[in-house]
Amino acid sequence: MARIGKWIAGGLGVVLMLVVSLFLASRLWPVPAAQRAALAQLRQPPAPLRGPNLFVDLWLLPYAVPPARRQAVFAEDVRGFRQARDGQPPRSAASAYPRTPDWPSERVPRCAWSDDDCLAKVRARARDYAQALAAQDALLARMPVPVPAADYRGPFASDPVRMLPAFSVLQTPPMRRALDFAEGRVDPALAGVCNDAGLARVLLRSGDNVLTASIGAAMLRGNARLFAAMLAELPAQHTLPAQCAQAFAPLSVEEVSLCRPLRAEAQVLFAALDELDRTRGAPGQRWYASMGLPLLFDRARSEALVAPAYTRPCADDVRASLRADRRLTPAQMTAPVGSAFACLANRLGCAMVRLPPSTFAGTAQWRLQDTAAAMRLTSALLWLRAHPDTRPLSQRLTALPPALRGDRRPLQAAEGQNLQVALYADGGALRLPLPGSRLQR
Repeated sequence: MARIGKWIAGGLGVVLMLVVSLFLASRLWPVPAAQRAALAQLRQPPAPLRGPNLFVDLWLLPYAVPPARRQAVFAEDVRGFRQARDGQPPRSAASAYPRTPDWPSERVPRCAWSDDDCLAKVRARARDYAQALAAQDALLARMPVPVPAADYRGPFASDPVRMLPAFSVLQTPPMRRALDFAEGRVDPALAGVCNDAGLARVLLRSGDNVLTASIGAAMLRGNARLFAAMLAELPAQHTLPAQCAQAFAPLSVEEVSLCRPLRAEAQVLFAALDELDRTRGAPGQRWYASMGLPLLFDRARSEALVAPAYTRPCADDVRASLRADRRLTPAQMTAPVGSAFACLANRLGCAMVRLPPSTFAGTAQWRLQDTAAAMRLTSALLWLRAHPDTRPLSQRLTALPPALRGDRRPLQAAEGQNLQVALYADGGALRLPLPGSRLQR
């Protein structure tokens, strides 16, 4: 019996030594070069703002804050956020000022950015929309006018999604533009929809987070639909505001890439890991948590494990696909997050980074690609408007500049004097009317 006990004790000793050896090997194993390179890329500071930061204007947009007080009120909000307790977002100092009432959705339906018929919807109930919009005029007067160098960057880096401007109010301006157009105020309507599209482009290229880029993309597509509906009812001789061409110009690869937004998302995760790392030895922490945390969590390795997943959209093959307008595959948007061996000595860290960006980046990236296709389509409408021709549309399309025609998703004539392009995210196609096709003759 004593011999059996010795065998059991010896076996347990061997197992324990094996476990300790594996733990130490996992903890001391070199970080792969790919992870180090990705982490170095994420550690690069963001590019400086090129011009005015529109975050302040959008953050305060619902409130009637006097211009002389705007920066002070915003600075107070930033201080309040930094001093707030976890899980308790601070009350905005702007709430001390009058707030534009919410849209009365029970009376008139708000135009969504995905609607194809905002102009027709507003025209059918012009009086109702005029009454509803009267209460929104103060907000509309505060809408920022983006300059070419305008930018957008939030100061709440550790919690950017919860501390966002009230983006829902940006669905109000299209209804004002549609009502202006329906009631004959054509030039203000055109200037307004092109200004809104310019603002959407600022959000799209902001790189603040995936949500902000997606909102900018949806807003830009919605304004393209409304702009095309207006062009369909105007003669080619009607002069368009100068900012319209740039507002609906084709998008660059940088503007439709998730590279910068996901780099910003990585900083949020790193802030959470940093907070967990700071809890080591914190006053009041239970002894077993204080002892166990170093054995279960390695901050540096946790960051390295997940870094390739956040830099995957920046890879050369992804950029080449965006440049060629190829639909990105799930494999292109996926990078491995750690390994079983790397997690032996970092169980808690691996648990925190187990949700790779590829779980949500696929659809978001396809929608950005569809936004680029929508801008190419809208630019083609403007080109056709500037180059009148009596030939059939299928022949006119061959005269388009090659960059507008598209190789992967060529523009196609559709019945009812429409032009369309295929969509990647939802299938189907985006169909817009030709300029002048709905002109009353």
